[in-house]
Amino acid sequence: MKKLVFVLLVHVGQSATAQVTLNAPTDLTAVWEEGAGTTYRPLKLTWNDLSNGESGYMIEKKVGTGAWTALSGASGAAALPPGTVAHTDTSILRSVSTRTHYYYRVRALNGAGKSGAAEVATVAVPSEWPTSNYDSDADGITDAREVAAGLDPQDWRDATGDSDGDLIPNAWEAYLGTNLLGRNTLSEGSPLVNVTVDASYTGTDTATKTKTLTAAITKLGSTTTVPAPFRVILVKPGVYNETINNTSAFQVAFIADRSGANPRAECVIQGVSNNPVISTTGSAVFDGFVIARNSGTTGAAFASSESATPGNRVSTVRLVNCIVRNINLGGDAVVRQTGGRLVLAHDTFFMNSADAGAQAHSYSSGALSGTAPLESTARLRVMNCIFWNPIRTTVPEFFSVGDYRIQSSLVYGPVISGSEGTRQINPGLTPKAYLMSNASPASIGGTVGKVHVMKDIHGEDRYNPPGVGADEWYDSDQDQIPDFADFQPLSVNNAGADDDQDLLTELGEYQAGTSLQSADSQYLTLEQALRLFVSPTEYLTRSEGDARYMPLNPAVPRKVRVAPGGGIDMGEFD
Repeated sequence: MKKLVFVLLVHVGQSATAQVTLNAPTDLTAVWEEGAGTTYRPLKLTWNDLSNGESGYMIEKKVGTGAWTALSGASGAAALPPGTVAHTDTSILRSVSTRTHYYYRVRALNGAGKSGAAEVATVAVPSEWPTSNYDSDADGITDAREVAAGLDPQDWRDATGDSDGDLIPNAWEAYLGTNLLGRNTLSEGSPLVNVTVDASYTGTDTATKTKTLTAAITKLGSTTTVPAPFRVILVKPGVYNETINNTSAFQVAFIADRSGANPRAECVIQGVSNNPVISTTGSAVFDGFVIARNSGTTGAAFASSESATPGNRVSTVRLVNCIVRNINLGGDAVVRQTGGRLVLAHDTFFMNSADAGAQAHSYSSGALSGTAPLESTARLRVMNCIFWNPIRTTVPEFFSVGDYRIQSSLVYGPVISGSEGTRQINPGLTPKAYLMSNASPASIGGTVGKVHVMKDIHGEDRYNPPGVGADEWYDSDQDQIPDFADFQPLSVNNAGADDDQDLLTELGEYQAGTSLQSADSQYLTLEQALRLFVSPTEYLTRSEGDARYMPLNPAVPRKVRVAPGGGIDMGEFD
């Protein structure tokens, strides 16, 4: 018997009376069964019964955008008995020429024969039957290719994972014909790179090299192929002052370049308007970026949405190895999702400030308007991220009306439902959102799962188990300055050095978030220093100069000293 289990969407809710406790059935799956006919084929639904005292179960079905019809429990159809955990639909009509989806939803009924909308589990099944080129989870990788690479044919997160650590997502490798388990070279001029972006480039933009990400998206051109082909945009370290709206017809991987002379330098995308710094309407991956804002602008850092185009089902967005820090969000959240499938893996959201009326600091979602081919609401999967934004404590970190799952993350504020292994513990970060030391709670191992994040934001290999957040701690000389920031990472102890002659030690500068090689940000004014010292959660604005708008970590003890000229040195720590 050939079985394929399909990706599910579960909405969890609960109502209760003195006699009946209705909980949404969980783990609703659909398995193709072998059938004798060539026109119809049976499909077996299974789920977990979590209710107590229910009168039965109701199953409803719809085809594509059609209306829901009852297979049981309504419209004259008898309800399934209490405790039922399986049902087989024998009326699945094969449809290859016009691809659509069958939708099923199961709900528990109470003693009065009614059910609230919250007691529902939903699953969507592609109408075409399995073939040798079948892609059960619609992630752009055939089932056979996923099995050969040790991936899960029913886990759509695999599409944007990176199983071999070469920074090229799995679905991109499958399309390009490269080995999902063999590291490929990703650098300017590589046949795998379509466009290279370089902020320091002074020449004229060409089809393969541009100064901005916006120009690079334009250079990709257009396509009418469905599902859309995959493309790679390689972005060299630097500061990119632009607001990015990725409406490309292609499925694009934006990857920070780690192959140059300074592979650990930051690759910063700095928004210049009140729109989201990055918006994407289709399948995309953003890997290895620092996302920030120019002074005077507000709004989300990242907005993900998806149009309701049934043919474009290979559509998953991933934000991985990214840092979002010190953004004035206004009434928005760091990440806003209005539909489709989104993976956040090994990201750090630190010291971002939302207005009191905002729904959330880190993440907010809403239902997708219109009709979605696989999901009617936003679907979110989070693994090994840091959400630490204690600027306005009345605003929660998360707000979601979609399907979400949060695993192995550090979250400021109350632990929310739908989370697994999340902890409320200060991650111990520098003002630039990097690990303060190897004793940081974020350096304690997370869980890779099937997301396959093998590199960190600096392009350094992750340990097993990896740390939480974008930054993995590497300190070869054990001087508490990580290799990516250490001018001489192999020295025995460089912590007390002062290479830029600004009277601050390298260790003090790293922990304060100032430059170890530049003397341009050494002192705060007395007024600024007192503000930060008295109110640790306050931070300076970018307009107040240099890099000093960064907040000081309230978990780290500090002392001040009078500096030449009357300034206050906040870079020395106990």
